[in-house]
Amino acid sequence: MHFEEPNPQIDFANSPFYVNTSLSDWQANGTPRRAGVSSFGIGGTNAHVVLEEAPKVEPSGKSRPWQLLLLSAKTSSALDTATANLSQHLHSDLNLADVAYTLQVGRRAFKHRRMLVCQDIEDAKNALSPLEQKRVLTQLQEPRERPVVFMFSGQGAQYANMAGELYQSEPTFIEQVDRCCELLQPHLELDLRQVLYPSLDQREEASNQLQQTAITQPALFVIEYALAQLWMSWGVNPAAMVGHSIGEYVAATLAGVFSLEDALALVAARGKLMQQLPSGSMLAVPRPETQVQPLLSQELSIAAINGISSCVVSGEKEAVESLEKQLAAQGVECRRLHTSHAFHSPMMEPILESFQERVQQVTLKVPQISYISNVTGTWITPKEATSPSYWATHLRQTVQLASGLQELLKEPARVLLEIGPGRTLTTLAKRHPDKKSEQVVLSSVRHPKEAGSDVEFLLKALGQLWLAGVEVDWSGFYAHEKRHRLPLPTYSFERQRYWIEPANLKEATRPKKKETSKQSDISQWFYIPSWKRLPLPASQLEKPLGNILLFIDECGLGEQLATQLTQLGQKVICVKVGNSFAKQSEGVYTLNPQQPDAYSTLVNELDAVGCFPDIIVHLWSVTLNGYSELTLEQLDQSQDLGLHSLIFTAQALGKHTLGDGFQIIVVSNNLHEVIGDEIISPEKATLLGAIKTIPLEYLKVSCRSVDVIISDNGINVPMKVNKQLIDQLLGELTIKSSNIVTAYRGTHRWGQTFEPIKLEPSTKNTPRLKEEGVYLITGGFGGMGFTIAQYLAETVKAKIILLGRSSFPPRQQWEDWLANHNEEDSICRKIRKVQSLEEVGAEVLVISANVGNFPQMKTALIKAQKRFGQINGVFHTAAVVDYEGIIQNRTKEMTESVLNSKVRGTLVIDQLLDDVELDFFILFSSVGNIFYQLKFGQVGYNAANEFLDLFAYYKQNSKPNTFTVTINWDDWEEVGMSVEARKKKKNTIDMPMPTISLPSMSPSEGIEVLLRILGSSFPSLSRVIISIENISETIEYISKTIEYISQFQFIETSKYPRPELSCTYIAPRNETEQKLANIWQNLFGIEQVGIHDNFFELGGDSLLAIQVIFQIHQTLHIELPVNSMFEKSTVAEIAQYIEKIHDTIQQLQAPISVELGEATEIEL
Repeated sequence: MHFEEPNPQIDFANSPFYVNTSLSDWQANGTPRRAGVSSFGIGGTNAHVVLEEAPKVEPSGKSRPWQLLLLSAKTSSALDTATANLSQHLHSDLNLADVAYTLQVGRRAFKHRRMLVCQDIEDAKNALSPLEQKRVLTQLQEPRERPVVFMFSGQGAQYANMAGELYQSEPTFIEQVDRCCELLQPHLELDLRQVLYPSLDQREEASNQLQQTAITQPALFVIEYALAQLWMSWGVNPAAMVGHSIGEYVAATLAGVFSLEDALALVAARGKLMQQLPSGSMLAVPRPETQVQPLLSQELSIAAINGISSCVVSGEKEAVESLEKQLAAQGVECRRLHTSHAFHSPMMEPILESFQERVQQVTLKVPQISYISNVTGTWITPKEATSPSYWATHLRQTVQLASGLQELLKEPARVLLEIGPGRTLTTLAKRHPDKKSEQVVLSSVRHPKEAGSDVEFLLKALGQLWLAGVEVDWSGFYAHEKRHRLPLPTYSFERQRYWIEPANLKEATRPKKKETSKQSDISQWFYIPSWKRLPLPASQLEKPLGNILLFIDECGLGEQLATQLTQLGQKVICVKVGNSFAKQSEGVYTLNPQQPDAYSTLVNELDAVGCFPDIIVHLWSVTLNGYSELTLEQLDQSQDLGLHSLIFTAQALGKHTLGDGFQIIVVSNNLHEVIGDEIISPEKATLLGAIKTIPLEYLKVSCRSVDVIISDNGINVPMKVNKQLIDQLLGELTIKSSNIVTAYRGTHRWGQTFEPIKLEPSTKNTPRLKEEGVYLITGGFGGMGFTIAQYLAETVKAKIILLGRSSFPPRQQWEDWLANHNEEDSICRKIRKVQSLEEVGAEVLVISANVGNFPQMKTALIKAQKRFGQINGVFHTAAVVDYEGIIQNRTKEMTESVLNSKVRGTLVIDQLLDDVELDFFILFSSVGNIFYQLKFGQVGYNAANEFLDLFAYYKQNSKPNTFTVTINWDDWEEVGMSVEARKKKKNTIDMPMPTISLPSMSPSEGIEVLLRILGSSFPSLSRVIISIENISETIEYISKTIEYISQFQFIETSKYPRPELSCTYIAPRNETEQKLANIWQNLFGIEQVGIHDNFFELGGDSLLAIQVIFQIHQTLHIELPVNSMFEKSTVAEIAQYIEKIHDTIQQLQAPISVELGEATEIEL
């Protein structure tokens, strides 16, 4: 353009170049067309890029006969629009498989989801417009982890040609079936494929063969194992498993107990041994085991308890027939199972010894994936899984499936997927009384009487898993196909105008921070824990303290305290560790710390006899002095006696009305380093998480830690406790201390403080870091972990081990993965991150392992050291954000899942690297332990960080040559867990509420802080707290702001339309509902709140709950605890309860302050 004449200095005539002054065709000359593009910047920056024509696109390859179409959007209306747009766009020239592929890998998944399985374009258009409700499935799924449970079918479900279409069309399934059948051929002396997939004229004979145990069991194993491998190749991996009878062998094989070769040999041997026994029958009876058992003759037994009203009877044929007739006469319709023998009955006993001897010939390994035992109905233990006698017992004992399902259904997020022919386990799980509405239960293979395609059925199951929120590996799904992305309609955005309004807040009394918020001098950000002397309380008990519940320790301290209190006229109840709940004598009970229900039973019992506690003194963390080496078993025991015991106690109390001033005093020993010569027990530190969190969630409860030192006479008998210590504890009962953490050392009482230290920049550029050093970073793809990896790569060209829990493809698959996934795909982002490290000179090894799993980590570290040699240092950044919520709704498993990375992971790394001379071991904790009032609903996260805070001191004492330090980090900008937690909430409504906003540091500042700590010459520096602001002022500001929020008031302003929610709007029906709805409308700034709208779906959180409770108290004169908003989170539920309270008050004509709980009657 604009060319008129060439520069005379350019000899165009004698060069291959010319100036193109008009549009013309660019003819290829046998090589790809290439062009150079230059950019000459006005500031002198020049760039030149060589472009090459795009390679020729190869045509798409063959595809499955059925396709899975997926659509999602942020709202239901946007989803409808997206569906209509796709339907209008589809035309006969499009490749339907490529359409499906594009929707799966080229679109982000939002919470409103829709799926369709179809055969061709016309089929898709007909189903989508108008929607065929039976085929087009729609679901609202909030973002959350959805662990999948594999359920393996048992004998009786088999049929000829099961999953036959999959054997024709799915390469992974074909490969696994062929492999198993070839391995089985020497054992069975036939090709099992001829029985599984016979020709039409051989099908009847094959069906008869499949009824013979010697063939049935291997056949079921092969199909289920191949199906499981197919699902896993698609990224659907089991977090847990259960198998019915023979199905447990498949679960054990996937868990690594058996090798595949050994499993097939055992299954074949098991089937042959059973086949040699006299034949028998099995009968499914739709009645409870307790009703069936009295009807059984000596020849019959219960083979399986499948449900509350479902069991299987096994025994001799004549006896089974007789029972069947007897039940039929009573109107009970039973069903014979397709089995040749009476499994799980005394008829199996003649072969138990032979089978046990056969199992002894194979190698049994500890399971790497948790699964349910048929024998016990709960999680298999390593001892059971590796015991030959267990597998012999397994074929004789009753299958406890109902109990197993009960265990699996405790976790609401779990998705149960049946792997095997039919839907027996699916039906049993759906009927189980513990199944919750949000739990999804699916089957993989159609029932033999169900017409249709096996591929269609399987894809429907896959689609439903996706609807439920399960992540699918689409590269694995298309591993054997050549697919291309197509241009399809993009996201349909919905637009809404939002006018900026003046704040609807009364800000006059809001606490103010000092103007100098973030301190500019980094050297002023560092603090260490310290202690100051506190005045001693009087030990005179001048008046009754009420009922005092003592959790009695093993060392005699609690018993002596109980004796002293009783002598002083106080009412004392004692509870000791036992195997189960029991009343030993008047005022003395035992309970099993591992049984949550036992705590409720105890509290209910005390309430019933008029001894409901007013004070709890918990001494179960007073133990024999610390371990020379802490083990995982000791860690678990300490959690049961400490953290979990406190949580279970709070849950039991939360079901009752508590009086003002309720105290929980937790007494421990060796928990804190105060004077420097203590033998520290870091495993106890987690109880501090409960101590700090319980008062946030149970507003009438105060909770304190009192740590002591007791003399150890070196033997496991009650210790002689001096009178001074008893007097000190008596004094603690008389005061209302503001110190959450107190310690007694000798005659002195101490309170914890945080003192500043000044850490200047290191004189070395990379203190304690080696050029090309080997460094393990757990949580390596997290914000903090990867920032450190970048620094190590750029400065010392390090050899970096990035360890994470998520699966990661091998390096040879990276190119294909990047080509077949969109840029937002999490693995694509990780691959590019690794490549960026390698580009600046680092060597990187990515390892997938659960840092809290000892066998996995052992394998990971062997692999790492084989690649790079000795590890020089560890940055332990791995962590899990605690989304498990308030204490009242938690299970032990929920809390343990949060503790796994920081607590078990730390101990696992320490044990595995015990013989390695590390230069440093850096543990990443959080300043949230100090600013704990902001961590409502995060007891697990608090507890995990408390462990890290003490562990570094413990390690420095036991291994002083390794620089071990815990860093309590303040928030980082743009990266880290706080940022991820905020992203989780990005779809909630922004609230016109005052927030507690604290500054954060940039990643570069975070690296500078880390370098100063690594370069520190302070002796015994085991814990450093990082607070960008003055720590004392921040603690005071948070405390005052929390108090302010609880009294916050709103002014009426204009409101926005009601957002898209999972339920339809239903208007308030009475005055109470209207007042509650008005409170919520003002709080959230929206026009309409329906009586069934969920507080948390609207955007509520713990701080907003405090404000709602205050407004309810102001408006309706009813006082509710914070956890009421979690237990009853809709206007209708709260209004119904309040109306009951008002009715009770009117009947009793007395004022009452109400604690929301399980009881329907109010006691005064």
